[in-house]
Amino acid sequence: MVPDDGKSLREYTTRTCVDQGKIKYLEYDDAVAVHHHVVENSGGAFGVRDEALLISALQRPKNLTYYDSNADIFELAATLLTGIAMNHPFLDGNKRCAMMCALIFLSMNGIKLKTLEISRSSKLIIGVATHKISDAQVADFLKKLADSK
Repeated sequence: MVPDDGKSLREYTTRTCVDQGKIKYLEYDDAVAVHHHVVENSGGAFGVRDEALLISALQRPKNLTYYDSNADIFELAATLLTGIAMNHPFLDGNKRCAMMCALIFLSMNGIKLKTLEISRSSKLIIGVATHKISDAQVADFLKKLADSK
């Protein structure tokens, strides 16, 4: 239950981690914009197939932060990626959108990334969609993309 002190539920569910800074999360409109960009540039059908599944996928990093205060930013990005890829909330382009949302999430939170090899990312995202790659493996993949400079 949220105390009646004028704060929104979102303020209570947004916890701190990664050097005690506030995590910036992708919101519904952000994910829809990413999907539109992905489909516009690589083909496919526009639109959300199931709003509840998209909201569920977007909540996964917030839930992980709430229940595991030791989760790092890469684990949060991994749960976002797997949530979108496995929930299939869009009409088309779910795997492409999942990867883009995870990379944007990391960038929003100050993580600089190396250039992504398409073949490696394709293998990863197909592995996620076929339940052969875990969130932990995705987080490890994303950590390796981080620019250590």
